[in-house]
Parts: sequence; structure tokens; C-alpha cells
Amino acid sequence: MDGTRFDSGRNTSGEDNDESSIEESVGIIEGSALVSKGSRYLRAEGLLGFSAALPTIMLTRLISGKGYGLFALHDIRKGTCLLEEDALVIVRSLSGESRLERCTRIFTMINDLSSKKLDLYSSLHYEIQTLDAESRDYVRRYLIRKQYTPVTLPAALLDHLKLLAIFKTNSVGSKTGTGVFATYSRINHSCTPNIDNSHIDDHELLYAIRDIKAGEEITTSYIDGLTFPKAWRAKTLARWHFVCKCAACAGPQAVEHARRRSMIAQGFVELDQGMREPTNIATSHSKQSHDKLNQAESVAQLCIEEGLVGTDLSRAYRLCSECALVVGQPLKAIEYARQAYEVEVICVGPRIKTKDTVQTWLHQLEALVVEKPRRARHEIEKRRKAAEKIEHEALKRSKKIVDEEAVARQNREAEELEKGAEQRRARQGEMAARVAESNRVAGEEARMEEKRVKEVERTAAKKARRFIRLKGAEAGMDVEKVEALAAQLKGDELIELASGLAEVEDVAKVKILFEQRLQSMLGCEANA
Repeated sequence: MDGTRFDSGRNTSGEDNDESSIEESVGIIEGSALVSKGSRYLRAEGLLGFSAALPTIMLTRLISGKGYGLFALHDIRKGTCLLEEDALVIVRSLSGESRLERCTRIFTMINDLSSKKLDLYSSLHYEIQTLDAESRDYVRRYLIRKQYTPVTLPAALLDHLKLLAIFKTNSVGSKTGTGVFATYSRINHSCTPNIDNSHIDDHELLYAIRDIKAGEEITTSYIDGLTFPKAWRAKTLARWHFVCKCAACAGPQAVEHARRRSMIAQGFVELDQGMREPTNIATSHSKQSHDKLNQAESVAQLCIEEGLVGTDLSRAYRLCSECALVVGQPLKAIEYARQAYEVEVICVGPRIKTKDTVQTWLHQLEALVVEKPRRARHEIEKRRKAAEKIEHEALKRSKKIVDEEAVARQNREAEELEKGAEQRRARQGEMAARVAESNRVAGEEARMEEKRVKEVERTAAKKARRFIRLKGAEAGMDVEKVEALAAQLKGDELIELASGLAEVEDVAKVKILFEQRLQSMLGCEANA
């Protein structure tokens, strides 16, 4: 590939750049001379026919032999949308299609182009070596079908081989098919690119994945697997008959680049095992799990040092998040998930939504770490109210029984007056026994409910005490002080402190909250 609409004022933060700053942010360069600059001059229908009156700027960097290239005319912020472009030609993927049928469809799409778009397409750099003998044969058979004569066939064959070579050299794959773009197809490759791309239907979007300085060339990656060995990258790039001379391949620090990328690739392989599902916060705290977290953090740091700040860095942060969760550091897990999400948005833009994104993982973590304590408090309050209701009903039934028995007693006393004092005392004793039994049953029910309520409260207090110890350890607090604080607090005080800690994500704020409660505890002891 060698280097329509530029909109360098759009970025992922939702802010718009000043109009003057987006008017001349990106330029197209051929050889060593700037052909045009400014988003207003880079329309697809006018890319080749520039007026001689347009300004020409000479840059110190030469790209001779690379055809066109894109350079930044002004500083460009990370996350800026550099390009939004529709394909000149896009060929849908069809299952079971032969190579001859695909070749025919490519020529049909090219023939349907307007004259201006055909000029744009024909101006793209190409390598005729990308066409093998079989492809050349398909072109010949296609032209024979079109009834070209032996006289006109040679010239038509040369023209059509060029058109097919342009497609082979410059095509970019997407979810819907393979396309050639007037501008994106001109961007050169680097093993440390400064942009990433995404697709919305047939629409190509390019985003700056790091800050780009004025005069710096805008580069993308033709391949996946930038952490693979240099030999593998070179073999893959040979498809475009392209020899990469970026700093990672041919610079003075190429050996150091190769070492770091090997460490990143090895780290990804080792960390990917068994780290794909959300797990309970209280899972393994073993030394091995902590080593995995340290390894994931090292891989992320290596990605930053190596300049692989796109999807590789997002993947590293995702693994850091998963490892932090396994070792029982949920707040750190959430923070790494947020960093992974921020990098993902910078790479593909805020409009790309898929089922398995870092944002989904972030939402799972927040639900696991934040919502669980809230549900526990709600359940405790629900059970307490249920116990109070049962106790109230028991007392009400007991009072009703007593009232009914009192009326019956009065009636029996009236009868006993006639039967004699002895029968009256006997019946009164029987009635007293029944009342006592009723009170005993009601009291037993009340004690059982009180016992259940206390058990629920003890369970909640234990969970809150464990959570306080965990947060104290994460904040680096003295274990004995935390234990003393947890031992002094009772019931609702424990639950209140645990709830407050659960809502604080910053470790420093957690530590401050602990120190405040400890000072309060010491003050109470001094007053006592």
C-alpha cells in the first residue's frame, strides 16, 4: 500500500478542535515534496488534480521509493479521528466462489467507477509481482470472454494486470469484504504504528493511538502479531514486496526491540492460560497468583516502552485486571480494567460495540465488587424487619389468648360460686396452668426469633470484619491496629464501616478512613 475525508478535529473525548487547527493537520507527500495539505484539499474527487497555486512544504524526512505517505502538519492528540473514508472498491466475501469468479467481480466493480474515482484508483502504487501465474491466466481468460481480439488483447492485458495488481497491493480486509481506499491505502507500514483502524460497515475510521508531532509520518500496521519475531514479520510483509526499515526492524536498537517483543509475546502466552472468566474475590492468594500479577504488570510496562500502545497494551491491561482479581485486589482490578477500556476506545473509537469488550469486563467487575456488599446490607435489613414482624405477631397472639382466657375465667368463677369454694380453687389452678403454658410457648417463640436475628447479625458482622481486614491489608495498615479496630466495633458500626470502605476505590482514601476511625477509637478510650 502507499498512502475522503480528513477530520483531525474529532477525538474520543468528545471535544472538537479549533477550526484553524483541523484545517491543515495532515498532508500527502510523494517523494520528498508535499503535494497538498489541509483537510479541505484532500477530497477523493480531487486528489490528483491539485492546482499549482496550492502551498508546497518541503520536509526533512524523505520517503523516496515508498510512493505516497501521510505526514502530520500539526501536533495531533492521542485519540483523534484522523480519517473517515468509504472504499473506492469493495468486494464482498462469497462462500464457494472460484478465483476466476472473484477476479471477474473485481473488474466489474472497477468498471463501475466514475472517471474521477477510476483516476484515484489507478494512481495507487502497485507491485506487479503480487500476481502469480494463475492470476495472470485468470485475467487472460476474462479478456477472452470479453471477446478481445489478438490485436487488442496484449494492451488490454497490461491494463487489467495493473488494475488487479493495484487491488492485490492495496486491498484491506474488513468484516464485510475486501476494499481499496483512496487515502488509507496510501499509508505506509511500521512495526510500531501510531494509528489504529476500525470498520463500521464499509466505512474506514483511523485513530491516533498516541500523540503525533508535526512532521511525523502517519503509519499503520499491515499485519497482526507485531510482537512476533522479525523474521516472521518480514516474511508476512513480503506479500506486499515490502521491506520494513522501521526502528524495530532496522534501527540501532533493533536487538533491544526484538528482546522486549519476545518477552511480551511469551508473557501473553503464559498469562492467557486460565484467565478468561470472572472469579470470586476470595480466590487464590498464593505466591504463584501474585507472580502472575507482577508478570502481567511487567508485560504492560514493556508494551509502553516498546511503543505498542494500541491493542497489545489494552490486552496487557486486561490481563493485569484479571490477575489482580484472582489475588484478591478488586479495586486494582477495576482500575486496570478502566485503563484497558480507555486504550480500546482510543484504538477503535467510541462507536464500535461488541459483545466481548473490555467495557463488558469492567461492568462485571463493578457489579462483583460494588453491588455485592449493597445486596448483603439489604438482605440483613430485610431479615431484621421480618424478625420484628414475627415477634409482634407472637405478642399479639399471646395478648389475645390472655384476654380470651380472662373472660372464660370470669364465667367459670360465676359458676364456681355455686359449686363451692373447693371446685372454684381447682378450676382457677387449672386455668393458671394453661395461661402459664401459653405464655411459655409465646416466650419460646420470641426467644427463637431473637436468636435467629442475632445469628443473622453475627454473620453480617463476621463478613464485615473480614472485609475490613482485607481493605486494611490493601491499604497497607498495621494488622494489629485493624484487628483492634474490628474487635472494638460491634454490629451496625462494623457494617457501616465496611459499607463506607466498599464505596472508596482510592487506596489513599481508604487509609485516611482507617486512620480517622482509629483516632476516634483512641479518643473514646482516653475519655473512658
